[in-house]
Amino acid sequence: MKRMTVADFSKVMKIAFEKINLWGRKHLSFAGRALLIKTSLLSVPMYVMTHTFVPNAILMAIERMGRRFLWQKDANSRGMHYVGWKDPCQPTDLGGLGFHCLTCWKGALRARVVWDLLQNEDSLIYKLLMAKYGMNLWDVMQGSNISITWKVIQDGAKALRLFLRWNIVNGNQIDVLYDVWILNRNIAKWPTFVNIEEVENMKVCNLLTNSLQWNEEMVKKCFGEVMDDRILAINISTMSLEDKPELIHSRLSMTVAAMAYKSHKLWCPPPPGWIKFNFDAALLPSNQVGLGMIAQYHDGKLIVATGRNIEHWDSLLSEMLAAMAIREVIQDWMYELDGIIIEGDCINAIQWL
Repeated sequence: MKRMTVADFSKVMKIAFEKINLWGRKHLSFAGRALLIKTSLLSVPMYVMTHTFVPNAILMAIERMGRRFLWQKDANSRGMHYVGWKDPCQPTDLGGLGFHCLTCWKGALRARVVWDLLQNEDSLIYKLLMAKYGMNLWDVMQGSNISITWKVIQDGAKALRLFLRWNIVNGNQIDVLYDVWILNRNIAKWPTFVNIEEVENMKVCNLLTNSLQWNEEMVKKCFGEVMDDRILAINISTMSLEDKPELIHSRLSMTVAAMAYKSHKLWCPPPPGWIKFNFDAALLPSNQVGLGMIAQYHDGKLIVATGRNIEHWDSLLSEMLAAMAIREVIQDWMYELDGIIIEGDCINAIQWL
């Protein structure tokens, strides 16, 4: 498969442009325009971007058509864009319109293809890719002789990796930091106590003995007493000869593509049984500061939220004050949970904590 250019997708652009022209002749409400964008316009490149590399310029051009159609009242008026495109791309339960961001959606669509490939090892394409690349899906390969097909597969594998849980057999294929093998989160996205110098670039097999049992001394050295018991409680599977991945979520609740797209959310939920506190502060030129703090369960359910305005001149101290607001809302029952995560966007405030 050759690498396709913008000119190769002229038909896709023509279809999208014809839809916009047809809809523009009708008197539609805002809700009607949003529905057409969501169900028809953004689905135009869906099939082709699942199986080949569509230039981002094509996807951004289609999104630009959607923005103009959503806000433009007539052909002679550009219209006011009241919010950025990322806001309508939020789920409806978060205040958005449920649009799909096409540049994120392409990886999610390819994740479904990769999952089907992993489930069908007798297929011709699996045997071909195994013979040529060794099926090292998450090892980035450089060079001019890498096929577009393999790059598409690796892009889907990157999106799929976030919600694959591995059943440990020998641990040879499982990366300690970036694969999910404890609960439903990889350690790289799970703030916890870990000796990063020891586990970086480490495979789970290094935590096992020659008899394929947990090396308790090594586990304790890398993860400490906090995570020690949880890891040692993980069973080593004997049902197969090599590590096998499984989906974290049931396909009855959502599709593989939906799981992959959902994993791109900016807010990373805590593991089940934990809660997460997020704090932030905004300093205005007038020295007015807005402090905010929110606590949520792993499913996004709100526990508590608080905020207030003060007068201050230092952004770092403002972030610290926002973090200290946690003391005012934390309750005794929270200490009985498996863990509490405190998250902010100021590295100095995090180090101070």
